[in-house]
Amino acid sequence: MSEVIKLNAPLVELTEQDFQTWKRHPVGAIFFKWMEDKLADYREGAAQQIEYGQIDPIQLQEFKHRIAFCRELGDLHLSDIKAFYEQQGM
Repeated sequence: MSEVIKLNAPLVELTEQDFQTWKRHPVGAIFFKWMEDKLADYREGAAQQIEYGQIDPIQLQEFKHRIAFCRELGDLHLSDIKAFYEQQGM
């Protein structure tokens, strides 16, 4: 039997199988596709601004943070969610 992860904050119980099913569901799949496309868009936007000398250090940091966030969400695992809520004491 697979481990059931209880999350007090959203008050749900999920198994790894539930999570994988969600990721493959059309809504989950389009979300992850959108994240990939958003990541590519941020990278292209940053590259263009760098190429034309139109980016300052603050904007570059913003692009770096957005790219890192997209990569983190694009590689989201149930264990990441569990770890977050455990750190929050939930």
